[in-house]
Amino acid sequence: SMEDKVATYPVQVLYCGVCGLPPEYCEYGPSFNKCKVWLVGAHPELADGIALDGTEQLESEPKPQTGKAKKQEEHEVVISTVSRTKRKHTTSITGLGSFGVNLAAASKTMRGKFACGASVTNGKDEIVIQGDVQDDLYEMVVEKFKSVPKDSIFFLLDGKKVPAQ
Repeated sequence: SMEDKVATYPVQVLYCGVCGLPPEYCEYGPSFNKCKVWLVGAHPELADGIALDGTEQLESEPKPQTGKAKKQEEHEVVISTVSRTKRKHTTSITGLGSFGVNLAAASKTMRGKFACGASVTNGKDEIVIQGDVQDDLYEMVVEKFKSVPKDSIFFLLDGKKVPAQ
């Protein structure tokens, strides 16, 4: 029963060395196969408890389908605006890298066009631009980056993705 188990604080949680999630959630992460290899090597006693065999068999069947769906999902550009203070905003654009756009060069172009600071977020496919330039940014992406189709550009408004047309 629950009363028998008393948690001792601070609770020690093991995190995957590949994706950073707890091992029982690795299968839902982006790189499950690499996670399995890491888990078997680093913590073989835990590898038995997690459904490595079952998941491998399940994964091998529908993999082409999930791979395709993931590609489509990844290949979209999302433009969102975040309010920093009452009057200051930042505009974030994610997903340009998945269309083969050089993020550093794109950031530099945006700095020049909008006369503001723009930086590439390390480890993410994201450029953060100082100021609310959401509408101008859409027009610039359509104009400058021909590899990005118009129908894969979205605005993030109140937490909902809205097509940018």
